[in-house]
Amino acid sequence: MVHNLVEVDIVQNDLTTLIQDLVERTNKAITVRLIFQEIAPENRRVLTTTEKTELFYIVQEALQNAMKHGYDKQYYIFLDWTNGLLLEVESIGAINSGDTPGSGIHSMVARAERINATFSIANNFGKVVVSVRL
Repeated sequence: MVHNLVEVDIVQNDLTTLIQDLVERTNKAITVRLIFQEIAPENRRVLTTTEKTELFYIVQEALQNAMKHGYDKQYYIFLDWTNGLLLEVESIGAINSGDTPGSGIHSMVARAERINATFSIANNFGKVVVSVRL
């Protein structure tokens, strides 16, 4: 993913569009499959530029970590607007899922804190879910 960095227009686009573009570019560039699903888009609210920026970079970091530490070739991104905003990135098979968080997790936590969101990461029998609630 790092090799295919493209400047994105966070100011002009909503988070859904940003993630859809990321999914399209990634699916074309490398041999993994990203699947994006938006739940209850009718409840979507306008996010600030800072919120969009931090959430978008959390998605990128979560995917980067999953691809680096896992063995899955399929990843899921969910935006759920049912009750506020819940962003989730799911992958299977984190190899390096020990007790000590790395710099990627610290970065995602800091980004979530900057927008007053809650961050969690769960590893349940090899299914890793990064969640951010705003």
